[in-house]
Amino acid sequence: MAKVEVTVNQDIKVAKPSDNVDPGFLLYALRALGQTVLQTCSKAGTTVQSIDTETLEALRIPLPPLAEQQRIAQKLDALLAQVDTLKARIDTIPALIKRFRSAVLSAAINGELTGEKPCCWDAVALEDLVENSLVGVVRSADEQSEQLDGRHPYLKMNNINQDWGFNTEKMVGVRATKDEMRRYELERGDWLFNTRNSVELVGKSCVWNGPQGFVFNNNILRIRFVADALPEYVEIWFRSPQGRARLNKIKSATTSVAAIYQKALMKEVLTFPAISQQREIVQRVEQLFAFSDQLEARIFVARQRIESLTQSLLAKAFRGELVPQDPNDEPASVLLERIRAQRAAAPKPKRGRKVAVN
Repeated sequence: MAKVEVTVNQDIKVAKPSDNVDPGFLLYALRALGQTVLQTCSKAGTTVQSIDTETLEALRIPLPPLAEQQRIAQKLDALLAQVDTLKARIDTIPALIKRFRSAVLSAAINGELTGEKPCCWDAVALEDLVENSLVGVVRSADEQSEQLDGRHPYLKMNNINQDWGFNTEKMVGVRATKDEMRRYELERGDWLFNTRNSVELVGKSCVWNGPQGFVFNNNILRIRFVADALPEYVEIWFRSPQGRARLNKIKSATTSVAAIYQKALMKEVLTFPAISQQREIVQRVEQLFAFSDQLEARIFVARQRIESLTQSLLAKAFRGELVPQDPNDEPASVLLERIRAQRAAAPKPKRGRKVAVN
């Protein structure tokens, strides 16, 4: 096996292959053995993961003839460059999907999705659409538990997604009386608005369509609308670029905390179509968002496949399946004998710590 000098630093080990080992081939060999290196060469009993040099020197790698090493390295250079290009291209797609959703929301409140001009719509203050509103129940950290047994899930501002919808991840549970449940239990169709958060996140909102039994905390304002106002349309309006711009104007911010006060929010004026038009807008937005969700799921699968492609190519290379073998190449056994002879004749280093990788 080729001699590889390893210069040891506190955080870096520099491998210097001999003339009989192609540096690119050695790099790809170590990448192919990446998990093996971490599992077998990590120092035990340390808080920070590090590679033990003496274990690393005993690591065995396949060594074909030098000419084949060079062919493998050149082929991997070309193929992995293509993989990197694929990664770069696919990484741009989530931003495009986000722009698409934003454009859909803007078109929805401009009348472009249905072809009806907003000049035919009413201008209505939010407070005129509200049947009732309520700030959530206060529970201290000591009153919250990760155990939900006998407790009610406690929806907080982190459960309202930044882009769209809500999540029920990392839920905590709280106890609530019957009177509190009558007052604070969420119902389908409730519009939830995050009134206090960081400057970037305050003003998040969602329409609740989850299960029963949830209560919400005091950083969330719950609004229930009159019969001719769809909460989904209100959500579309405030999530649109135009709605976000309006919310930015009524933010009250300090260094670390921002708020949108209920009084200011209620004064915001929406372009408001008839209930039939609201239903059509909501339906079309949901259809287009469902399409973007499907595309996002496909992108996720494609990214996983691309991530596995690198290791697949490396594995194929070191099984001897990536490039054709040439019978005219110097046999690997001859190469190894020459390496051993060079190692035996080489003088021992006088300074610095250098080890050989076999």
